[in-house]
Amino acid sequence: RHGASKKAITRAFDDDVEFQERMAEHIQYMVETIAHHQVDIDSEV
Repeated sequence: RHGASKKAITRAFDDDVEFQERMAEHIQYMVETIAHHQVDIDSEV
């Protein structure tokens, strides 16, 4: 029983790390997209 709960905690932690990595990639993508749009706006002026 104790082993099972420890395994569940470990799995939840792994999922959390995966989630954080996906969020970091998503944020980086958003920042790059916004930066590209900013460049487009600057070049149009």
